[in-house]
Amino acid sequence: MTPHSSHDQLPTARQLMTSSVIRLRADLPLLEAAHTLAQEAVSGAPVVDKDGVLVGVFSEEDVMRALAAALVYDQREGTVGEHLRGEAVTVAPDAGLVDLCALMGERRVKRLLVVDEGKLVGLIARRDLMTALARAVSARHPHLTESTYEALARRWGL
Repeated sequence: MTPHSSHDQLPTARQLMTSSVIRLRADLPLLEAAHTLAQEAVSGAPVVDKDGVLVGVFSEEDVMRALAAALVYDQREGTVGEHLRGEAVTVAPDAGLVDLCALMGERRVKRLLVVDEGKLVGLIARRDLMTALARAVSARHPHLTESTYEALARRWGL
């Protein structure tokens, strides 16, 4: 089976991204970051320095590791920047769906950060790619009574 050669109609990062991105500052206290992630129901967020420059990604795993260490060793919690481990995997706004999926798989990340001229302009989560892939496959197979996209949309409330 040969891969479908036309990726021209597939969406780009700019079309898939969420532009209202929750950002954490590197100097934010750890407990505030934990509260923000929980309140916003996100598993991680990009981290920027005081000038707004992207410095990494902070995840729930980072929070748990740092809070457990603070509890066990009776240390102060510190800041996001002091516990930052997650690398920011960035893409250009014109990156295509297939390339985005490949990059996310290769780098084993849950989110890709869309950067344009050095500035963070959006975020693409795994669910965004899954939905776009399902929509693209469903468009090529209109004979199905309920498309994969419709099933996903029904399941996830999309």
